[in-house]
Amino acid sequence: MSIHELALICYTTVRTLQFYDRKGLLKPAHVDPSSKYRYYKPEQARDFFKIRLLQSFRVQLSNVPHALKKFDEQKFLQERLAIVHQEIEEKKKEYKLLKAIQEDLFGTKMEQHIKVKEMKPIHFVGMQVEIRYDAINSYMEKIIELVKGLNLPLNGDQITLYLDPLHYRPHGSLMEIGLVLKKIPKNVQLPENLFFKTLPRKKTLVYEYGGPLFYLTFVHKNMVDIAAKRKFTGLPYDIYKGPLPKPSAFDQLTVVGYPIE
Repeated sequence: MSIHELALICYTTVRTLQFYDRKGLLKPAHVDPSSKYRYYKPEQARDFFKIRLLQSFRVQLSNVPHALKKFDEQKFLQERLAIVHQEIEEKKKEYKLLKAIQEDLFGTKMEQHIKVKEMKPIHFVGMQVEIRYDAINSYMEKIIELVKGLNLPLNGDQITLYLDPLHYRPHGSLMEIGLVLKKIPKNVQLPENLFFKTLPRKKTLVYEYGGPLFYLTFVHKNMVDIAAKRKFTGLPYDIYKGPLPKPSAFDQLTVVGYPIE
């Protein structure tokens, strides 16, 4: 059949079929040597729909030829179902989190969820930075690399200490970030720009937040105002419990602390 006939059968355009030909995705069964007209076998319509199916499942065009060679409809659909199911579960978690944040920020529940705790001293090894909030992980990785081999008594948590709490800026805050320690070791020579620090035992307003780090800006927006009423002293911080990243960003637990008098 001609390229126009195949386009009609496949509910597509001649231009699309020509594009697939140039990319080597769907070559004509025959090309007339004199007229250069493309001709296809009827069964190639099925190949076209396989390509469309792969694209609809967000397989990159450059990966389509490889995927076609090992294409198994049942296996492929099973794999895609598993992936889509996981995406749906993540969206459910995100919806639940956003609803909770909305209720806390615009309702009265946030103060109900804030606890006053006597926090033990927090020891950490870290560095001072002034960066975008979403760049914290890359700097944490740098710290982890710098202290590798020093056998520091890490407890697995990470900390961000805000040095300018009244001017919290998620896109450029002055912070100290680091790895929480069980204790500060003696006689350890740290690489340049790193330091040991201890936050003293302090009564603290604590809010436990579960979710991606980029939503923390909403939490801090309210925490600053609530803590100001309680005359907070010292510097607020986030403690990310356990190593990052988690299998799901919504499984990440962050303890937000605001020291008070």
